[in-house]
Amino acid sequence: MKKIECVHSLSDTELAEIQKAIKTHVNPRVRVRSIMIRLSHEKHSATKIAEMLGCSRQTVLSQIYRYEQEGILGLEDKPRSGAPAKADVNYMRGGHN
Repeated sequence: MKKIECVHSLSDTELAEIQKAIKTHVNPRVRVRSIMIRLSHEKHSATKIAEMLGCSRQTVLSQIYRYEQEGILGLEDKPRSGAPAKADVNYMRGGHN
């Protein structure tokens, strides 16, 4: 597996897709991951991005790798083992029964 330190130079279309995710994606984790990609596109190092966002360098590198492999869909949460979440997005927004 090739070690990826930064995202490739994004096309205008890819950059617009990242910007849209930053501004409008319902999942805040996807918004933060999108910010990581934009900052990498702007030539910030993984170490600097991690410092700015309060996460580890490895987290940043993992998200860059996922984006390089899968595009914007790679920034979505992957299925996890264990019990399903007890609160959905509607509940989190105050629309619970």
